[in-house]
Amino acid sequence: MNDQNLKDAWAAFPTGVSIITSKDFHGECHGMTANSIMSFSIDPPLVLISVAKSRESNILIKKHRKFGLNILNSDQNEIANFYSAPSEKKIINKINWDLVKYNEVYLISNSLVKMACNVVKQYDHADHTLFIGSVFKLEVEKRKPLIWYDRKYAELV
Repeated sequence: MNDQNLKDAWAAFPTGVSIITSKDFHGECHGMTANSIMSFSIDPPLVLISVAKSRESNILIKKHRKFGLNILNSDQNEIANFYSAPSEKKIINKINWDLVKYNEVYLISNSLVKMACNVVKQYDHADHTLFIGSVFKLEVEKRKPLIWYDRKYAELV
């Protein structure tokens, strides 16, 4: 097994696309595209996200102890592309979107699901940190999800 085999294996797994948002050092929205998310508990409402230690999001979430989890709808691939691009290639006025701020957590308008979370636990292991977040704000909209499969966006049939 090598790194490419492992990447190929995970590319075979269809998943939703999310943006993890956090507040940067200037109070502005920072985010990253992610699919390493999961429901951790219903009672109490907890989610788990996995963030590479090398990502700026990791530092920001550790500092502010809050994050937003935005599960994107099928019309938001432009936002996913924006947050997956390297920082030096991001031109914020090139995409059509709105942010809302709830209790110091940035959420992306019109997302399929928006959750604002406080970090209750974190675990550093290997090259990632697992953050467990307590959900204190939840909004769900009935829309088609944005799906990632085989290294590209896909449609539900």
